[in-house]
Amino acid sequence: GPVYVSLGIGYIELAKSERNLFELIACLDDFEADDVNAFLYRGDMEELLDRLPDETGLSREQRRELLLLMWMFSHGIATLVTGKRVSLNDKELRRLLTKAYDSFRAKI
Repeated sequence: GPVYVSLGIGYIELAKSERNLFELIACLDDFEADDVNAFLYRGDMEELLDRLPDETGLSREQRRELLLLMWMFSHGIATLVTGKRVSLNDKELRRLLTKAYDSFRAKI
């Protein structure tokens, strides 16, 4: 699947397997960012955008927006998983993230 889906799966799997670590890294204050957009323009996010294969045909700003949307969606699922509010198997998780990716990609 698209690399954006794989990133989301990895993020959610981290939340499942390492709840305390997820809670530590999930807080935006730890990234010294006032909001999500400031977080996305940090150097490490720029490096991530540079490293992501351009399988989308989108501009850099469009890929940044897609990454933001996928991260927000993945973060929501990860938070629900760590709070034991939802349980998803690998197939369900991949289906949800692929559907989100396809929808976000179509709107950008």
